Amino acid sequence: MNMRPDSIDACDPSERDHTRGWIYRKVGVEPFIQCAGVRTIYGASNPSDEVIAAMNAAAEAFVDLDELADAAGKRLAELTGAEWGVITAGTASTLTLATAACIAGNNPELMLRLPDTSGLRNKVLIPCDQRFSYEQAIRAAGGKIVSIGSTQELTQAFDGSVAMICMLGRMEAASVLPIRSLLPLARAHGVPILVNAAGLSPGKPDRWIKYGADLVVYAGGKYIRGPQSTAIVLGSERLCKAIWWIWSASPGIRTVNEGWQGGSGRRTNRARPLDQFWIGKGRARPVASALKADCGSH
Repeated sequence: MNMRPDSIDACDPSERDHTRGWIYRKVGVEPFIQCAGVRTIYGASNPSDEVIAAMNAAAEAFVDLDELADAAGKRLAELTGAEWGVITAGTASTLTLATAACIAGNNPELMLRLPDTSGLRNKVLIPCDQRFSYEQAIRAAGGKIVSIGSTQELTQAFDGSVAMICMLGRMEAASVLPIRSLLPLARAHGVPILVNAAGLSPGKPDRWIKYGADLVVYAGGKYIRGPQSTAIVLGSERLCKAIWWIWSASPGIRTVNEGWQGGSGRRTNRARPLDQFWIGKGRARPVASALKADCGSH
């Protein structure tokens, strides 16, 4: 990459205001017209004007993050109909924290042990046709992934060591083990179900929660046009609060997640796009339509 020595701040104000992508060109990267959907490698979607305004407003003051997490949880519950919600620093961060929450629960002594899960329920079951490339985030919390391909294998897996079942939302409908086939055994053994719906859009009420999932995670920077470095988790109030407290209490998990911290700005503006998604003028335009309009304008 050909870096220029001149300062970004030295850019003419008119260029900053009127030339889309100027910030990338200053460091030798040429922007392109993005018509491939909400792919992470291309930056997903652009934050909405309301999100940018919320970020700027949040940067003007300081708050206690525990209080903000509580307020954001209540607001996400109001917007989605879920018991609770928590804002994290992206889907991968959520997979680590949700796994930790399912292993340690709200037990502070177990939180402090993580990611050492020896002697604890630490197996994470994933249907073999729903495997995905971010599973290392589950292992980072001490989860031991077990692939299952049939109801018989599912039954045999419940040996007292299972902490969580993880499903990939976009593959669930065509899976040999959809959520309806997992739910009875999961409930009987007290094992929570997490749905990774990162690339999907939330609903009201949330369909995965309605189907019986205990937790569902959505990427922040995709369909609801929040910051790319965020995600929301909806579902069980106990587990959502455990996710927050595990980040706060566990040195081992904080070591993994320190680079994924969500500051007050990210927590404030993460709830903002959901407001725009469901209230005000009604549900926001799907990102696909917005991309189509943008591509047609160039």
